Amino acid sequence: MSLTSKVLAGVVLVLIVALSVTLLYARREHAESLSYAQSLALTQDQLKQANESLRKQAVVADITEAVVTTAVEKTKATTKKTQETVKKVDTITKQVANETISSADADAAYVDSMWEAYCQAKPMADKCSSRQPVN
Repeated sequence: MSLTSKVLAGVVLVLIVALSVTLLYARREHAESLSYAQSLALTQDQLKQANESLRKQAVVADITEAVVTTAVEKTKATTKKTQETVKKVDTITKQVANETISSADADAAYVDSMWEAYCQAKPMADKCSSRQPVN
């Protein structure tokens, strides 16, 4: 073989090696790229799930706040009604003690106060729908 043939064969061999190395590098880069894409897709799915969970928690928090607010308002109303009922009973008790009201009227006023408090607490009770308190 001539020198030119040997050099040409060497160049071809170097090109084949370089091409093989380049192909191996490209294959490795492609595998890493796929790995990153899978990791990105997994992370995006986890973010979507986290966002959905946060949205649900926000809804639950809003509902809880509404329930607590309603409970506080009802507690205040019930406390006020209780105080009013106690005041009525105390007034009736004083009237009985001072003999400015008859026992029958006092009993009727007591019963009326208790029914009013009961119906305030349970407005949908069957017994309250037809009962009109005496004023």
